[in-house]
Amino acid sequence: MFPIIASVLFLTNYILAATLTMIICRRIRSLFACTRTPKIPSLLNVTLSELAEGLERGHFTSVDLVKAYLLRIKEVDHEFHSIIETNPDALSIAHELDGERQTTGSRGPIHGVPILLKDNIVTLDGVESTCDSYALVGAKPPAKSEVVTALRRAGIIILGKANMAQWSGFRSISGCSGWSARGGQCTGPFWKGMKASGSSSGITAATTLGLGLAALGTEICYSIVSPAERSGVVGFKPTKDIIPSNGIIFASKRLDTVGLITRTVEGAARIFGEITVQGSDEHTRAERDEMRRIINTFCSSTNLSGLRIGIPSNIAELKNIHPAKTLAFKKALYVIEALGADIVEDVEIPGAEEFANLPAETKQLMLDTNIEVAINTYLSNLTTNPQDITNLEDLIAYTNSHPKERYPKRNVAVLERALVADPNDAQCKEMVAREGRSVPYNPVNCAVMR
Repeated sequence: MFPIIASVLFLTNYILAATLTMIICRRIRSLFACTRTPKIPSLLNVTLSELAEGLERGHFTSVDLVKAYLLRIKEVDHEFHSIIETNPDALSIAHELDGERQTTGSRGPIHGVPILLKDNIVTLDGVESTCDSYALVGAKPPAKSEVVTALRRAGIIILGKANMAQWSGFRSISGCSGWSARGGQCTGPFWKGMKASGSSSGITAATTLGLGLAALGTEICYSIVSPAERSGVVGFKPTKDIIPSNGIIFASKRLDTVGLITRTVEGAARIFGEITVQGSDEHTRAERDEMRRIINTFCSSTNLSGLRIGIPSNIAELKNIHPAKTLAFKKALYVIEALGADIVEDVEIPGAEEFANLPAETKQLMLDTNIEVAINTYLSNLTTNPQDITNLEDLIAYTNSHPKERYPKRNVAVLERALVADPNDAQCKEMVAREGRSVPYNPVNCAVMR
């Protein structure tokens, strides 16, 4: 009996000693890290894997990274106007995450990594969420965006907010893409005055310039992929709501999709895998599980055996792609197929041809009613509303009368068109019915059905 008790005591003491040794070693490593120059790689070209490894090895801390990125923003962004504001709490958050890494270890590959957000993603912290309009300065909704919760759980540091085309590009027909009242004109990263495209202009320019490792934005129609193409970074727009979108300032609740801007495809995959969360819809959960499987396959091996990739054939836009892009796409498919993937040609997207053949007026009506209902819904639910703007009509009146909004040089034609759109229009009802949703019709269905 005595030998058994002695063995148990020995094992217990051994475990305690090993645990204390691990904590002490981490503390010592932290102390040494504070006394040496951080070995931060070039922010212009650094990858997520390099930052994650450097943080884990103690070459630098998250505090070091935040300081470096803030210095980089101060150094170059006056030329590009990509950042609208930085997070005053970023350094204190980084300090907390550094302490957590030393005591309990890393949460995962994006623990302590600074990223940027488009200004329509609500954070409810030290930075504003305004769609780059002065009308929403100081305003707060009941809850932050779901994706922000997911980011924070994964240990990400929200470094700040990026400039964007105001109201996701749906304010004006006289504004250049990438312009907003709060942020001014965001320009592309490669030459003076370069058009950045939009509406996710700031996050793409900033990622290219090394002002943040990566960024989250939103897309209705090309708002992520177009500026990413111009800035030479990865733009990933997933299927709607695979990344949770509740809580963003929608221009269209039916269409707005949260996506990523990163320097590498692997970075996009890793961040995507960390922030996706289970949804309430069974089909969506199945899609997320499949996406995680694909991500793990890609990041751990170049063997793509068992992966099926469909190539759509009935998308109207595919008929107008530049030959150079088509050639590059075919080369990429050849590489993917050589790695073992099964390429399925001529996949038809349900409803694509029907949508392409709709009259332009019908498409415009549906978009305008989406804008109207989405903005009215957001404004009417604000819990803090210093400008007392509760609907689209109030927003237009404020924009027209506030000098900083630059009206009439920057008009509000798109918002005005949305204001007169009627969600009860017969065409709107018909489109809702044709979409095949088993939801009773009401006016907000034009903007909120999924």
